[in-house]
Amino acid sequence: MIQAQGHGGFVLPEVAAAAEGSSLHAVGCHRFLHYAERLATMDYIPAGLRRTVCAEPTPLQLRLDGGLLTIRNAAPPLTLA
Repeated sequence: MIQAQGHGGFVLPEVAAAAEGSSLHAVGCHRFLHYAERLATMDYIPAGLRRTVCAEPTPLQLRLDGGLLTIRNAAPPLTLA
């Protein structure tokens, strides 16, 4: 999980709880100062998604499974299936 620094968004206990019972081996919950600027440098995030998230900073869920990275918007209630 990556998101902007500040209030709101997800905290690690929520992310860990959402992962219970899933096939995940590890979870992380990261907050960035200057989120939009940081996302702009992440070339592995599709350009369209970067533009959308930079315009309105929302949390992103990144999942690495068998070498394949998937990225999507994260919204409550959080599910990590």
